[in-house]
Amino acid sequence: MQAIIRPPSEANSFILLAMLGCSNNTCTFCPSYKKRKFEFRNVNEVLKEFDNEYHNEERIFIADGDAISISQKDLVELLKYIKDNYPNVERVSSYITAKSALGKSLDELKQLKELGLELVYLGLESGDDSVLNDVKKNMTTEDMVKAAKRIKDAGIKLSVTVLLGIGGKEKSKQHAKATAKILNKMQPDYVGALTLMVVPGTEFCEKVKKGEITELVNYEYLQELYFIIEDLELEYCIFRSNHASNYASIGGCLPENKEEMLKQLEEILENKKSLKPEMFRGL
Repeated sequence: MQAIIRPPSEANSFILLAMLGCSNNTCTFCPSYKKRKFEFRNVNEVLKEFDNEYHNEERIFIADGDAISISQKDLVELLKYIKDNYPNVERVSSYITAKSALGKSLDELKQLKELGLELVYLGLESGDDSVLNDVKKNMTTEDMVKAAKRIKDAGIKLSVTVLLGIGGKEKSKQHAKATAKILNKMQPDYVGALTLMVVPGTEFCEKVKKGEITELVNYEYLQELYFIIEDLELEYCIFRSNHASNYASIGGCLPENKEEMLKQLEEILENKKSLKPEMFRGL
C-alpha cells in the first residue's frame, strides 16, 4: 500500500481508509494516486479495521483522495457508526472535489454534517480557467464556486488549497490575480497555499522538460503569493502557507493580519532573505 496523502492539519488524526485512489486522477502535476486503482472499500471491512486500529484520536480523516465520492448510503453508515460508538471523536474531515460536492444534494450534505462531518478540503489550485484546463483539473472555477456555496450552506467548514506556480512563468500573475478573485467568491473558512513541486514522471514535468512551461524559481513563488494575498477580500479566514513544499512560512487571520502578511513578504522579496533549502521541501 502506498503512503496515504492527508492535509498537514490532520497530522494527529486517525486515518480511516474508506476508499482507494482519487475520483479525479487526471491532474498533470499530481503523482499521488497514479499507481493506485480507484475503488470503494467494503464498509464492513472498513469499520472492522477501525475498531481494531483506532486509539482514541479526537479527530478522524476519511481517506483516500475524495471520500465524499463514496455513496451516500455508505458514508451515512460510516459516520453514524462513529457517532454512535465513539463519542470522544470531536471532528471528522475529508478531501472533496467540486464534482463530488455537486453530486450530493444540499440535504445530503446537511445529513453528513449532522452525523459529524465538520470539515472538507477542496483543491481549487487556480482561479484561472485556462490554467485549470492546462493541468487537466476537469473542473471549472464556476464548479468550484458552486461547490463552495453548497458546502457552506450545509454548515460544513471549507478549507481550500491553492497551488503557487501551477501556471508557470507564462501565466504567473494572471493565475495569482484570478485565484484571489475566485477565493473572494468562495469565502472559505481556511486557505492553504502550497508551492508546486515538479515531480519527475508527471505530465507537468514532461512539459517543463520540453519548454512548454517555464518553472518558477524560489522568490517568484513568493511574489505570486503576494499578489494573491494583496487582492483577497475575505470576511473571515485562516490563511496558511506552511506546507512542507513552501519556501517560507506565512500565515494569519484575514482580514486583520493581511497587512502584516504582506509586509513579511515584502521584506523577504526586497532583502532576499534566506528561504527553506530545496532539499528540505517535500510533498
